[in-house]
Amino acid sequence: MNKKSQIAIFVVLALIVLIVVGIFLYFYLQKNEPEQPRVEVSEELEPLQQFIEQCMNSLGREAVIKLGQHGGYINPNDPYLSGRIFVTSYDQKESDLAYLSRDPDSAIAYWYYSFSLQDCDNCLMMSQAPYIDEIERQIGIYVSENIYECLNDFEDFKSTLSITQSDYMHVEVTLRDNDIVLAGVYPLNITMLDTQQSMRDFYTEVDIPLMKYYLMALNITSNEYATGYLENLNIFLINSYSGLSSDMLPPLYSYSNNYDIIFWSQQSVMHKIDDLLNANIPLLQVPGTKNFKDIDGLSKYEENFVKFLNLGFLEGDLKNTEISFNYLSDGLYTKINPSNNEIIGPYQDVNDAGSVSLLPPRQVNTYEFFYDISYPVIVEIKDEYAPNEFYSFIFAIESNTKQNLKLKDYWNASLKPIYFEQQYFQRVFNDPLQGQKITDPATNKQYEYKVRPSDTLFCRNSQRISGDVQFRVLDAKTEQPLNNVIAKIGCGNYASCQLGQLKYNDTYKSVMFNNKLPICLNGYIQLDKQGYQTKKIPVTTEQGIDKNLGSAYIEPILAKNLKIRKYDVKRNVQYIAGNYIVSGYTLSNYSVPLGVNDTVILTLTRINSGALDMPFSKTVIVEGKENASIDLIPGRYEVKAQLIDNTGFIIYKECQEMCVNKNLLGMCTEYKKIPDKNIEITPALWGGIEFSGKMPFIVSRDDLVNDNIEFYVIRIPNPRCLDDMKEISMLKGFSSQHRFKLLPKFK
Repeated sequence: MNKKSQIAIFVVLALIVLIVVGIFLYFYLQKNEPEQPRVEVSEELEPLQQFIEQCMNSLGREAVIKLGQHGGYINPNDPYLSGRIFVTSYDQKESDLAYLSRDPDSAIAYWYYSFSLQDCDNCLMMSQAPYIDEIERQIGIYVSENIYECLNDFEDFKSTLSITQSDYMHVEVTLRDNDIVLAGVYPLNITMLDTQQSMRDFYTEVDIPLMKYYLMALNITSNEYATGYLENLNIFLINSYSGLSSDMLPPLYSYSNNYDIIFWSQQSVMHKIDDLLNANIPLLQVPGTKNFKDIDGLSKYEENFVKFLNLGFLEGDLKNTEISFNYLSDGLYTKINPSNNEIIGPYQDVNDAGSVSLLPPRQVNTYEFFYDISYPVIVEIKDEYAPNEFYSFIFAIESNTKQNLKLKDYWNASLKPIYFEQQYFQRVFNDPLQGQKITDPATNKQYEYKVRPSDTLFCRNSQRISGDVQFRVLDAKTEQPLNNVIAKIGCGNYASCQLGQLKYNDTYKSVMFNNKLPICLNGYIQLDKQGYQTKKIPVTTEQGIDKNLGSAYIEPILAKNLKIRKYDVKRNVQYIAGNYIVSGYTLSNYSVPLGVNDTVILTLTRINSGALDMPFSKTVIVEGKENASIDLIPGRYEVKAQLIDNTGFIIYKECQEMCVNKNLLGMCTEYKKIPDKNIEITPALWGGIEFSGKMPFIVSRDDLVNDNIEFYVIRIPNPRCLDDMKEISMLKGFSSQHRFKLLPKFK
């Protein structure tokens, strides 16, 4: 965890210091910077000037809208545009980004979070909140990279003007209180009626007050760090809905002096917490905002509850602003300790005075539980900044409760060192990462950040100076030419640009690319088509050298009818010396269909075989006997399935005996049967299957000729009593032991 967290992360306390000092310096510098007036041009050139500045404004507005959708980053998946390499995973607990869905474009940067709460020791707190100059830099790059396409080679002016344009536009961006200033330098030589003129300076203002929303987001984030309002709500809900009943949450602390023992399951507790968070996180509100609702006539308890919900730390005019908090249950992690795998129960202390005592033993059941809870919250600031003009700024924060504590209070986290870097306060318009080292999160290898021009010259036609590069595109299944494939070339993380749509060529009787490319060492060509797996092929181009890359076969993504059946596991029980002993387990000879109350969550993850392989993972939820389908391509897959019995099961009362009285010789003279009442576990995650990367499921192209595929899961037998709850941990071993019987089959 610590290695991964080296990448563009800051200790959150340092972030708060940086926010305060950085914003002060930013506004000080801005205040003392002279206003840049709009450059006056001749009347004949005013339409040209307006056209260029309108393009700048349109692109700047587009960039700002995209920034708002991803927590301050136009495209978090572009490391050079964002200036950071994010650790990405659809598992919200293992990522620098939260995801609204499986779509990579739904990524939203975490402004406050921790990595891997379930296995962290030091539990480092991190933030991906961008600095102001990072935001300005992104907008400048975005405008510069897209201005050429917007200007369309000045086609609308060619009838009256001859324009020689520069290779790129350099754009300086300044966030102000109520707008954003874009100042572009783009030298043009213009010939009009044999008269030579020139232009170079362009200026526009985007009227979205991004600084206002940025400061609001920082305020919401820093107050979560300072006060832990999400973690406070977690503990309040636990205290309110816990007690010595299996229908409630396990208490933080309680005890009993009898033989009535209460048990819970991790799964049922997670569902209860999920329900509580779904119901209560959206109730968080900021007084003074448009969507704030004041509630009167409350009881004392209700007044205390409302205190947790009303976050009164934003000032100013908020009457046109809505702030909402949205809970993502997909990222919920819970673990309650102490526990015995799935079962949560008390510590039982039998006070036995020894064999010489005539007093019966006394049992004290201590219910002291420690909650680990982690989940993402998406915060949206929606504002009507002008009549009927709306803007949304969305970012993510993660609530982390570790052993009933706010994360900063856990393991002395608040005393971690603060890393203060003066460079973060410098207001620069060139690339702030120039010369910096960027660490690859997977390998921990460092790479030097190279300067990225404000416009990507790589994509200009003038840069295509290689020889003719050829390749054909074929459907991997039919081996026939594949039409309408979108191609682009990428040169590492430096840049990528579109090569256009590849169409059938009558001359070559195929879909072929035959053109010159920019010079690139160890680059790639990416091929995309709806309904097909994205393909990347390696390419190195050299000036004037022709290359034939051969044929690129693109795999169609094929939907297959999916059925899931289950095998029951049976205990081999022997009666020995008056006791029933489990001597082993047997898998039933025949599989049966899922029951109407069964749910299976099936995930297949393709194992990449090369650096250019694109990820491919599919998750399907099958409810009972309903029809389902799954998309597949050839490859080696890890398989994981969870079988959930929605009816659950009951551990019946008095299924186990414990000694409560002994004679002088220490022999038990009285037994009590436990538990005192039935323990109901509903729903029950009580089966599944797991094939790891060491023993993968292999799908060949020939397999995909079949229309149907059948998967198999294991159903663990219902527990007879508490000791049998450990059997769910044997699932991986069962999957390996009966691998050949459990492998999916195409039909």
